[in-house]
Amino acid sequence: MRLVEFLLVSTALAACGSFLHVRHRRRVRTLRGELFRDVRGLFTDVVVEQDEVDFPVLRGSLHGYRWVLQPVVDSLTYRTLPTLWLCVSCRADLGVRASVSVLLRPSGNEFYSRNSGYRHELPLPDGCPRHARAASDAAAGADVPLGPLASLLAETETKEIALSANGVRVVRRVQTADPGRYRVGRRIDLGAPVLTPDDLVATLTRMTATARSLEEVRS
Repeated sequence: MRLVEFLLVSTALAACGSFLHVRHRRRVRTLRGELFRDVRGLFTDVVVEQDEVDFPVLRGSLHGYRWVLQPVVDSLTYRTLPTLWLCVSCRADLGVRASVSVLLRPSGNEFYSRNSGYRHELPLPDGCPRHARAASDAAAGADVPLGPLASLLAETETKEIALSANGVRVVRRVQTADPGRYRVGRRIDLGAPVLTPDDLVATLTRMTATARSLEEVRS
């Protein structure tokens, strides 16, 4: 009887644990799924995709361009709290002769950036913080104008701005992990962030202006 009772209790505990785990994952998925709640109305032809408990990815149209908003969780940087970045990409045929990236506060672990692979270092743009790396995949990158995009370099939330023949890209900080939970148990708790329209619109506007200015130069 004791063995039977033990097995019954063990089965009940396992079922309870499984139920709580599933409920927790559903809650995390739901909360993270709210990231674009207040900004998806800015776009047309919107598609929001979410894989399991990951943050969702938004694709849509605005100002005649296709956009991709992709969150990235960075937990690899040493002595820095895990961070949720938002990679905002504007798809445009710019026809520039080289790809250019300005990466702020580089650590060498920016897996979401191509900056470290660009061999041609460039002078830092005016107004850019000193702890940054400007680089290109070709010497011609020195002649690629950053346009209105450069004004984002002075903002602390900006991590990277980039230009290529395929469009414009900006990486911005959305959230950092809860320091208490991370330092005590190495638990990455990024909460339930929701993007605000005002901040995103300011970024989209400068990206659009830069893309259009480069299209005008090309034409």
